[in-house]
Amino acid sequence: FKLRHFLNLNIESKRKGIIAQPIFILSMNFNANWYVRISSKPVTHYKNMPTITQQSPAKINLFLHITGKRPDGYHNLQTVFRLIDLYDTLTFSHTDTTIGDNLPVTLTNAEHVTDNPADNLIIKAAIALLAFAKNHQILSDSQIAQWPIIDIHLDKHSPMGAGLGGGSSNCATALMTLNTLWQLGLSNEQLRLIGAKLGADVPIFIFGKDAIA
Repeated sequence: FKLRHFLNLNIESKRKGIIAQPIFILSMNFNANWYVRISSKPVTHYKNMPTITQQSPAKINLFLHITGKRPDGYHNLQTVFRLIDLYDTLTFSHTDTTIGDNLPVTLTNAEHVTDNPADNLIIKAAIALLAFAKNHQILSDSQIAQWPIIDIHLDKHSPMGAGLGGGSSNCATALMTLNTLWQLGLSNEQLRLIGAKLGADVPIFIFGKDAIA
């Protein structure tokens, strides 16, 4: 049973409006250290900000089970998430332009992902992260305005629309890495709260392990 067979099953199931329930358990090794550990030493000046390359893993659902229908018309699901060794790569580096009234990040090599860059979950993650920091009085508008814009280069390897959670994983990777670069000091629990508002699968990638949900 190969991964591409699972992808075909998952995609075809979405087209037919049914839920795929593969009967095979995949034996795939997941590298628990898929993220890069970064020094917690405060960045005193943006020119000291490191360039960071992160791997953003994909996932599969070993099964999906509908447990009930919610008042908003969506369904509650029970599933098992399995993180797999298929990664997008995100590279974060500072620019010489301060944020001011601009978006806090630029995104390159992602034109094929969304027609409007502002719709990309990576951009939304950066905006939501700074909004949380402002709302909790961690940062002020004037502080944020003086920071450099972060350029994020995306190398996409996971297929889009295949149910592998690539966009959610990219979002989670952006939240965790920007939290470190900007020295916000938010906990993983706080990041999961932010991520849950951006996408239902985002918290699992912040958790960073296989899980039942």
